[in-house]
Amino acid sequence: MFSNASFRYSFYSVMDLHTKQRQFSGQLYKYTNVMKGWQYRYFMVDANAGLLHYYLCEGEKPDGSIPRGSVHLAGAVICPSEEDSKTFTVNCASGDMLKLRATDARARQEWVNGLRAVAESHTKSSTSNNPPLPPREQLAVLDAMGCVRTQLQQTEQADLALCRAIEAAGPKFCVDPNLLLLKATSAAALHCLMQCSNILQRNQHAQQVTKTLKPYRKLISRVTKYRSKYRKRESVYRNKKKDKNVMKLQCNFPNTL
Repeated sequence: MFSNASFRYSFYSVMDLHTKQRQFSGQLYKYTNVMKGWQYRYFMVDANAGLLHYYLCEGEKPDGSIPRGSVHLAGAVICPSEEDSKTFTVNCASGDMLKLRATDARARQEWVNGLRAVAESHTKSSTSNNPPLPPREQLAVLDAMGCVRTQLQQTEQADLALCRAIEAAGPKFCVDPNLLLLKATSAAALHCLMQCSNILQRNQHAQQVTKTLKPYRKLISRVTKYRSKYRKRESVYRNKKKDKNVMKLQCNFPNTL
């Protein structure tokens, strides 16, 4: 069942992860509420950004492509399941929950260790640099994201019910142009909504990064100015050195220049 599964990350230590962030990826089974079962997905963790992305398959992830789903690992709780030795859950601070299954107990432990290290790193960073939201504001954000997730789940179920109804109607209706158009439009709308949800999550993460970097803006500006001055001085020095070399050549070989 898991013969093609792979885990492409060698976990070293939490301290090593802090000093040199990296990506790790692999194939896992993801439990979906729509299909009420396990679906094979390709997962990739961006340790620098603290994000867990998943794609339909490994070949679906060209550079710059939008993943099928993404969750933030800051504040997430990763728990091995008691059901068996392969299943574990990722409980995000936003309220999202992923139920995943690895190839075996060892692979599960590697995933759990890696995800916990990334989550711990970004949780400490966010809590030290960002003041906590007021209770009402925090609840408003969580309520809004929860509403979005609920609506998406209901839309997925409605799209699935539409497809099943058309298939159950018989061969004649399965090839009806109007029903085929309705089915395609429903699938396209659902895909668009999922992309919008991913963009919303990315915008929230970008805002968190902006807040984190705010105390260092003056330092970044100073470093940029210093670098610019250094490059100008280096350019002047090179030009002077070049002029001196030309003058030496003129003195040594006056008839050749």
